[in-house]
Amino acid sequence: MEPHEEFFRVVVDDEGRYTIWPLDLALLAGWRAGGFHGDHELCLAYLARLRATRTDPRDGTHITML
Repeated sequence: MEPHEEFFRVVVDDEGRYTIWPLDLALLAGWRAGGFHGDHELCLAYLARLRATRTDPRDGTHITML
């Protein structure tokens, strides 16, 4: 399966870090659904929009990719 054909969800950990995770895999301990799912490109675009709306680096939110 091509990466663009797979579906992902945005997930967030207990420290407020975001990443994407394959929709068909169970979440790892410490991670929860972040409120968005779609194909790889849509999830990355969502994270980019989320990153762009963060105006205070001290808020403890980090957007990372695994």
